[in-house]
Amino acid sequence: MQTDIISGIIITGASKGLGKALVEAFVEIENCKIIALSRTSPNIETNANVLFLPTDLTDALHLQSAIQRIQLEINASAGRWVIINNFGTYAPDSLLQTPFLDTHLQHNFYPAYQLTQALLPFILQKPYSQIFNILSIALKDIQADRASYTLSKSILETYGKLLQKQLEPHSIKVTNVYLGPTNTHSWENVTGIDKNKLLCAKEVAKVIKNCIYLGHSTYIPDITIVPLNF
Repeated sequence: MQTDIISGIIITGASKGLGKALVEAFVEIENCKIIALSRTSPNIETNANVLFLPTDLTDALHLQSAIQRIQLEINASAGRWVIINNFGTYAPDSLLQTPFLDTHLQHNFYPAYQLTQALLPFILQKPYSQIFNILSIALKDIQADRASYTLSKSILETYGKLLQKQLEPHSIKVTNVYLGPTNTHSWENVTGIDKNKLLCAKEVAKVIKNCIYLGHSTYIPDITIVPLNF
């Protein structure tokens, strides 16, 4: 087993924002397959390292097809793998009205859960592989107008913590990433803020990339990344 080699990195929600920044950050890793999952292509320069699998992650059949292809890629490789559960959505709502909980669960929890669970038997054969769950700083500062979003992300957070407990003895690292406001398409129509003060998606991708290259004995279960003076 070649534990110092990263054979592949799986990125969900890869077409724009942080997902696209992650693809661009990892694309130059030698002999590493970047598997990008999203409805549309991340629209980067053609690169032999990138395998784009057009996938509606909220559609069980689409996701299962992608999973089968990824399982083949993992089986054919010798090194460790990285899963980055980045796909998600946000819409404000309140428990006092009709919340959009089903929609948020279909985007923010089920795809990450189904993908990770399906790949666990394969990842367990690749020591020092890693799983990143992209969460939100909203979990540390509960706001009433983010009800369904907060609920869905908190379920993913708990799933990540359970994985940490169960996978650490197998030398698999699981990191929950608590992300503050990031300058992506989600903020395009928001007014009254200085968008230069938002997190840069490329900087966030750089932090995650650095975590992947830490020594095998170094484990960071949680990361909080927020803008300064926002």
